[in-house]
Amino acid sequence: MGRDEARIPLLHDVEAGAVLKSGTSWVLTATVLLGDMFGLGQLTLPQTFARLGYAPASALLLVFCVLCCYSGFLYQRLAILCPEASLFDQVARRAMGRTGVALVWGSMYLAIFLCPLIFQITCAEALKQVLYQYEVSTLAANLAVALMIIPLAQVTAGCRVRQGRRASKGSHSKGRCTT
Repeated sequence: MGRDEARIPLLHDVEAGAVLKSGTSWVLTATVLLGDMFGLGQLTLPQTFARLGYAPASALLLVFCVLCCYSGFLYQRLAILCPEASLFDQVARRAMGRTGVALVWGSMYLAIFLCPLIFQITCAEALKQVLYQYEVSTLAANLAVALMIIPLAQVTAGCRVRQGRRASKGSHSKGRCTT
């Protein structure tokens, strides 16, 4: 592979009219997976070490590291067996048929559903720690976080609806939401 083939395509490549291969490079995929794995875990790592102690927490961290490496090894084997596949459900269909596809889509939808819940719980715990002198209950902290998040979700949904209406009338708003 030459030097130009190994680089990650950038936005200006698309604007210049270059033809890009479908899929991504392994470097970009590894970066996205590592960012996903470390993202939320970094928020709770100090609390985990404080509760478990250095030795047990380090041992668990090492076990999870080995499991992540094993997952990467399995992904590599799947990529070698299915070089034409670019999505997980294509690999799952070849490996396990319809059951594999159902497992892939089920786990993806479960992750999409659980990620906001994990952020909700993390924010509620952070709020409890910030307001430690008031002894806020877990239920009250979760309700307070939900009351702060729900209006923001409604604003985002409202922007999408208004932009869709504008697009259907033929006006161009350049993707901005004006209230």
